[in-house]
Amino acid sequence: MSNIIFFNVNNHLFKNIFHEKANMISQELKEILEILPIRELKNLAKKQDFSTTGNKMDIIKRLESKLEDVDIMEVWEQYQDAGDVSVHFAVMNDGVFEEFSNKPELYFEQIGLKKFIYKDIKITDLTTTPTLLRINKQKNNGFILYFIFRGKSTEFYLENKFEGISRIQNGYIRGTASVILSPNHRLIQFRGRERRIVKSIYNQIKDWFPETELVSFTKEHAKFWINERTSKLSNIRFKLVGENLSSISLTAPKHGDLKQEEEELEKNWERGSCSGFYISADVSINEKPRQLGLLFNIKQGKIYFKSYSSERDINFVIERLIECLGL
Repeated sequence: MSNIIFFNVNNHLFKNIFHEKANMISQELKEILEILPIRELKNLAKKQDFSTTGNKMDIIKRLESKLEDVDIMEVWEQYQDAGDVSVHFAVMNDGVFEEFSNKPELYFEQIGLKKFIYKDIKITDLTTTPTLLRINKQKNNGFILYFIFRGKSTEFYLENKFEGISRIQNGYIRGTASVILSPNHRLIQFRGRERRIVKSIYNQIKDWFPETELVSFTKEHAKFWINERTSKLSNIRFKLVGENLSSISLTAPKHGDLKQEEEELEKNWERGSCSGFYISADVSINEKPRQLGLLFNIKQGKIYFKSYSSERDINFVIERLIECLGL
């Protein structure tokens, strides 16, 4: 029996795999192929001297014909906790960070957490308050903390083939979120859609890492990304004060760029405060240049990776965010 846990995180499946590729059944590998973006499938196909023409399913079928030779897991490691994620941020206190970064494993022990833990939690035991499930060490020496909670109620359609009957049963979706800690910088990532869940996890993190502060972006941070770290500004929203309108949204025409509308932008910077914006950031990481869609929420200090992103993509943005925040 395969030891895989499915997490319904940010509206798509993530699989955390605890065994070697040799023990995996082909169906599981095929499911991973269907999740990976087509650019990664094309790279895998090239390594096997397969054609990269056709649509996504055409390439998957070629890869399936030689599944045992395709190194899927190395690619999957880049996506199993990434994808189209929402990332909130906090900053660790200087003194706490120094203590944590010197000996992370010892720090976890001192605060009552072991480096690797696994809890077998039943869905019926979950509450809406996130519970720490386990801590994994990453290849870059960072740590990812997985949290689990009871999500929205839903209905499941159950069929009993032996009795020939079916019924509807009420239940809950098992929600998850994660926190990523690095010994190389003070920025903490909270990956999860719901702000309520993020704040609940933040309160736990603050107990373990005292004086950690949630990040809110400022006008200067917004201008940093818009003016310096993007190829195109597609949309920007302003909250207005003392006017008939409470807010205004500017959207560029197709293939257009709001950065060209300097006078209009400057006028609205003066009228109110920026509440969010959408940019296409240039990314070039061991491959031909492409654009990464990023949606910023100013007040919540959140970035939604609208493009299906790898850990490399996210780290690319994190490095620039550290520069932006002056960390």
